[in-house]
Amino acid sequence: MTLVTAHTHMTQVTAHTHMTQVTAHTLMTQVTAHTLMTQVTAHALMTQVTAHTLTDPGNSPHSHDPGNSPRSYDPGNSPHSHDPGNSPHSHDPGNSPHSHDPGNSPRSRDPGNSPRSRDPVTAHALMTQVTAHALMTQVTAHALLTQVTAHTLMTQVTAHALMTQVTAHALLTQVTALTLMTQVTAHTLMTQVTAHTLMTQVTALTLMTQVTAHTLMTQVTALTLMTQVTAHTLTTQVTAHALVTQVTAHALVTQVTAHALMTQVTAHALMTQVTAHALLTQVTAHALMTQVTAHALLTQVTAHALMTQVTAHALMTQVTAHALMTQVTAHTLTTQVTAHALVTQVTAHALVTQVTAHALMTQVTAHALMTQVTAHALLTQVTAHTLMTQVTAHALMTQ
Repeated sequence: MTLVTAHTHMTQVTAHTHMTQVTAHTLMTQVTAHTLMTQVTAHALMTQVTAHTLTDPGNSPHSHDPGNSPRSYDPGNSPHSHDPGNSPHSHDPGNSPHSHDPGNSPRSRDPGNSPRSRDPVTAHALMTQVTAHALMTQVTAHALLTQVTAHTLMTQVTAHALMTQVTAHALLTQVTALTLMTQVTAHTLMTQVTAHTLMTQVTALTLMTQVTAHTLMTQVTALTLMTQVTAHTLTTQVTAHALVTQVTAHALVTQVTAHALMTQVTAHALMTQVTAHALLTQVTAHALMTQVTAHALLTQVTAHALMTQVTAHALMTQVTAHALMTQVTAHTLTTQVTAHALVTQVTAHALVTQVTAHALMTQVTAHALMTQVTAHALLTQVTAHTLMTQVTAHALMTQ
């Protein structure tokens, strides 16, 4: 931007310098034209005065420059004459063979009344007017060319300034596009980093879930082992109780039935009671075993339910992670679509800028061509006018 601003300032300074030079040149041209006009006007006035004076040259008493008139401002034979007629030192003697402008000499270069005069007054006046007109034509043509040149320089300076502005605008457009692309890239990187962070958190949560599940499985296994140990202990206690019961029963039977042993019927009855007690003990042990088995089954069912909950939690975690990934993917796609739309807008804006610059250049080129055509037409008219002037002068000279 600093370079573009500096270039714009330089362009303005250059344009101002060109304008100053063109203005100075135009003023000089106008002054020169005014001076030439003044000189031409003065020369024309002098020529008209001289023509009017010399219309009656020679020896007329009314002549301002007569040959030998006593009333002449420059008489021929006056001793006070600045240009006496017959003096050997006269610069313009009247009848001297050495006179540069003798009055009636056949060798006179501008004789008053000589039919052989090479420079008649009327022809000289016409030539002076023709020359003045030609000078005026050249001055006018030069002034027109100066204006055309100044207009062309202004057109070029304006075109250059427009190109500078278009270039600066194109650079700003590219910088804006680059900034937008940088922001979009940064946003995409942030999105990827966020997605990676979410994936890391999901992975950590999955590992924590697996560790928790493993811990629960370990606890269930430990509980199962404890249950089995407890069941085994109960079985041992029951068995020990049964043995104690049998021993006690056997002792009691021995004590109670010591007297009845002698009687087989009493012994048989006692044996029947002992058998019934043993059967009752077996039934009790079977009931305890049934309770232990039910507790083990309940433990397995509880473990299975915990595993089901852990599996459901893991599935929910995976579903949540998949949903997060879907949202991240959708956000990334939206970001890419937005970036693509911004790039499309920037590209379209750059194309519009180029088309506008091309249209401005086309207008400037067309204007410059029109200026050149106009200048060429003016030069053609000036040339034709000069040729007509020369033809007229030549015709007058011929006459």
